Amino acid sequence: MRSGHQPLRPARSQEEHAVLPNNASIGPPNQKAVYTPPSGYCRFGLEVLDKPEYGGNAWLEPFSVSNPNLWWRAFHGVKNVQRRGVETLTATERIVRDGFLPSRTGRHGPGVYCSPDTRVVQPHYAARQTLQTIRGAKTFEWMFQLAVKPDPATQTGTPNIWRVRDPRDIRAYGLLMREV
Repeated sequence: MRSGHQPLRPARSQEEHAVLPNNASIGPPNQKAVYTPPSGYCRFGLEVLDKPEYGGNAWLEPFSVSNPNLWWRAFHGVKNVQRRGVETLTATERIVRDGFLPSRTGRHGPGVYCSPDTRVVQPHYAARQTLQTIRGAKTFEWMFQLAVKPDPATQTGTPNIWRVRDPRDIRAYGLLMREV
């Protein structure tokens, strides 16, 4: 990514998976949400810790069911930006650099849409692009891994579709990629 962007770092995903069992409930008491770790993707961590605007790191770590400040986990794809003439790589860079812009015309109203289930994001929203590598052309698929501030109003009534009204309440902390 260009200068000024958050560099990607190898993620601590193995630690994350070792701390929590599959389908663990995380979040504050009485506002738990199920987290299922992604499978089949390589995760690159975004530099998000110790940002002054986040007021600490309890929203992200320690990653444990006993952390009452831990935000819910979800996933977001940028495939649909192509309908508006925006390249998926450009949209990915903008989210990493500037955060999310809420949809104004979403099915459930304005907000940033995401899902706690990669199986919802992968077929419909995960971006795909063929890139030139040192080993020739390869096609990659990617989606963001997110932390979402717990709020019952996030639920849309549609299974596994969440709407976050305030873009400050959703934070990309990882980029999940795989070759397809």
